[in-house]
Amino acid sequence: MTAKVSLVNVGNELWSYLCKQIPPPVALSNFTSEQQLTVALKTGKLDADIIVLGHHLKNPLKVSKWIRTVSPETRIFLLRKPGDFEAMQKIFADTPELGDGIELSSTADIKKLPPSLIIANSKPANDTDISPQRLEPILPTLTKKASANQAADIGIIDDLLSHSGLGLVLLNNNFAITHLNDAICTLLMLDKDTCLNKPI
Repeated sequence: MTAKVSLVNVGNELWSYLCKQIPPPVALSNFTSEQQLTVALKTGKLDADIIVLGHHLKNPLKVSKWIRTVSPETRIFLLRKPGDFEAMQKIFADTPELGDGIELSSTADIKKLPPSLIIANSKPANDTDISPQRLEPILPTLTKKASANQAADIGIIDDLLSHSGLGLVLLNNNFAITHLNDAICTLLMLDKDTCLNKPI
């Protein structure tokens, strides 16, 4: 399923940068003004899995609250310039409920934003639960006896990799790729056969 990321008041430069940095299957859309976002919120037609509130936005906390009311499932990223970022961090530290569900990012660390957006949308395939509690019975098996000679153990590794919506890579002692899953291939636009047994 395609992730829908909507950007609000991020400016042309950041819009162009994100379009280049975020690969499919993420679909980007851009609200160039607060009025466009207001219309989407008033009509209840905010069709976004993730929304990035740009550093030009005048009252981001009010807008964030409105987004959470209309679309509680939508992930919110809040971009701030360095000085505003530190001020907002202090506000969130003093009043944690204001920052609940908001991921704060600085424009100074903008390169960290594309991976964060992709990770924020990653879900295990078919909503498979890969919580530590579910993996607990499997992990000891892997640590005790997984080896390249045991087909059953390799099967367990393949299972873990293929059923995770997160991009995963396994390396050997020489840092060569021994396993990688479809999620990482999609995320980084890699060809699995070309990557196997190659140094990372």
